[in-house]
Amino acid sequence: MFLKIFFFLFTILLSINTFADSATPASATSVMPAMGTPAYYLVLARQQTGATQQHSLLLAATEYVKRKRYPKALQILQVIVPTQLNAEDVAPYQLLVARVNLLLSKPAIAINILQTMGPVNNLSIDAQTARDNLLAVAYEQVNRPLDSITTRLDLALLLSDPQAEKQNLQEIWKLSQQLSDTTLNQLASDPTQPELQGWAALTLIARQDHANPQRLIQDLRNWQTTFPKHPASVMLAQVLPDAEKLLTVPKHIAVLLPMQGDWAPQAQAIWQGFLYAYYQTDPSLRPMLSVYDTQGADITDVYEHAVKDGADFIVGPLLAADVTKIVDSSDTISTLALNYSSDKANNNVYEFGLSSENDANQIADRMTQDGLSRIITITLDSPASQALRDNFIQQFNQRGGTVITNINVNNQTDLDEAIKDSLDIPQSYARKNQVQAIVGGKLVFTPRRRQDVDGIFLNVLPAQGRQIIPLLQYYYASEVPVYATSLIYNGVPLAIQDSDLNGIIFPDMPWVNAPTKAMRKAQQDLQNLWPQSYQNYAKLYAIGIDAYNLIPELNRLKIFPQSMYAGDTGDIYLSNDQHLYRQLSWAQFDNGRIVSLPATKAQA
Repeated sequence: MFLKIFFFLFTILLSINTFADSATPASATSVMPAMGTPAYYLVLARQQTGATQQHSLLLAATEYVKRKRYPKALQILQVIVPTQLNAEDVAPYQLLVARVNLLLSKPAIAINILQTMGPVNNLSIDAQTARDNLLAVAYEQVNRPLDSITTRLDLALLLSDPQAEKQNLQEIWKLSQQLSDTTLNQLASDPTQPELQGWAALTLIARQDHANPQRLIQDLRNWQTTFPKHPASVMLAQVLPDAEKLLTVPKHIAVLLPMQGDWAPQAQAIWQGFLYAYYQTDPSLRPMLSVYDTQGADITDVYEHAVKDGADFIVGPLLAADVTKIVDSSDTISTLALNYSSDKANNNVYEFGLSSENDANQIADRMTQDGLSRIITITLDSPASQALRDNFIQQFNQRGGTVITNINVNNQTDLDEAIKDSLDIPQSYARKNQVQAIVGGKLVFTPRRRQDVDGIFLNVLPAQGRQIIPLLQYYYASEVPVYATSLIYNGVPLAIQDSDLNGIIFPDMPWVNAPTKAMRKAQQDLQNLWPQSYQNYAKLYAIGIDAYNLIPELNRLKIFPQSMYAGDTGDIYLSNDQHLYRQLSWAQFDNGRIVSLPATKAQA
């Protein structure tokens, strides 16, 4: 075992000093790495034995986790000899092994470790808290929501920080919505577990039809009477005072869209999707519909006109500048805008649509949770794309990542040269020429790309992506994971052309990445009705469908924090600023086709 650890440490330390991982040439003099770095603890471990050595290895692995280098952390943890650990290092070691496996999408291993940690009463409060939190996340990842809930109920007894308590309640509420009706009804009728019973009863209320706000309010007050000391009462107390202001079922919906001009094709696709959803509902429940053309008109005038015509609910407008005008207005009725305004909120206006910022935030989460920390960005050379890139970089930096360089793509960009330069291929040739000049003869040579790149972010069109991926493969970066925004795919399968996009991971709406049977039927119907428009604007049809179906769901989303509507465009949540946020699904190109991926790993 000593030899195994020695050679492992020798290999790790050697890799630390290679040219690819160092910004400066190695000197002849041995220099102690900076204190507190993984390399520092590995150097110490090389000079130690027994429990002291194991402790230094544990510290090195901990530092790698802080730097989000999870595979490297696991590599070190696998060398640690648990039987040689000091008693006080055993629980931290087990918790770290579980956490790293969880972050590397191995929740089953994490569950096994956490369940075998020994008697809970032998653990400190901090260790018990960490154990329950990790176990709850692991159960969620393997789709065991009830086990996750019961673990979080245990966790609640250990928490003392108000913010942590609130977050735990929100997680329990989110998990309760994943339970089946059968399970909820069983729990709601079981008085032996009063806390679970209360959560189940509240979830069943949330699943009811919310067309009648007064009935909803009465059901909630009855729940409070039945479960007066339940933890969720705190959550309800924050929203019930405003419950009287909830929406009633609209009788006349006015849709405000630019039906002529440059945005007409997009507006028509949204309108057609909206109509499709409208005609799927019971005829006796359909409200009156009116559509108003906003092209070339003052949006305030159009809005007022619709209200004067009797509209009690507005859908639209579509353009961001128009949405901002409506949000800034003090004279609004209930409105579902189809774009996003500035940061200002209006209690009557819900903002919904396709948001590139939404893509960027979720990709930043996924890349860091997948252990990536040093990346290259390749983005379109346009104001909108640059704004998205800047937002992504900000989000990625906040999560501890670094963007090494960026490639701006336009019609004049030589992608071959740009990608070759970003990967330092010319420098590799220069080093070869230097060595060749010294030895005075030709060398057998394979260029070496820079080794500090562990990920690539794309915001480009499919045609550009089909050039970029083969070039990355040609320049020895085929193993570097590539993440793209939903711009990489327009929603229409083109298997032959898209084989050049193989390997790209991207978030998008379930309509594209994971369509249900009902979605596939709707897609077929829409393609039959409007084949050319659907070919160009498939995703906007889903926006139209969700826009209609969201209207009766707004009561539930507003009154139940962390509630979600499973829409065609994503799992939709309502934020405090009245923005409807879409949690996207994940997919990857494989043989030119879209293959669904598991959801983003929860942070452990």
